[in-house]
Amino acid sequence: MSRIVMRHDVIINKPAVEVFRFTSDTMNDHLWRSEVAKMDVKGDLALGTEMTEYATFFRFFHTEATTTIVKLDPPKQIVVETKPGDVWLKCLREVESLGESQSRYTYELSFDAQLLKQVTPILPPAFMVKLFYGAIIDNNMKKARRVIEAL
Repeated sequence: MSRIVMRHDVIINKPAVEVFRFTSDTMNDHLWRSEVAKMDVKGDLALGTEMTEYATFFRFFHTEATTTIVKLDPPKQIVVETKPGDVWLKCLREVESLGESQSRYTYELSFDAQLLKQVTPILPPAFMVKLFYGAIIDNNMKKARRVIEAL
């Protein structure tokens, strides 16, 4: 099993509590993650809550990933992961306070390369995935900063 890990962060001029409140609520993902078409969340923000993300890439390729909250440490960290038996995916969202009105937001996405079979029959090398999707994540992080700072 080949795993791909991408970690990106951005400085946001808002207190950590506000950044965490926004980024831990995956119903906000469509506001800053360009690939997210829809999120279904079954319950409140709590350990064990299940959520399904529906994403679109290149307008034609659609993916679906169901994850569960496996770690929740407000206002610092939330981790979601797929269930055992599903193609593995893990997403960490972490907020670090840099003072009263500034925070570092970190988004780390790790997944089994087999997940890419939802969008392509031929698995590209990990470096290409990191290059392409890493650029999308960088843009998403900049958008998150703009959206959160405008709140």
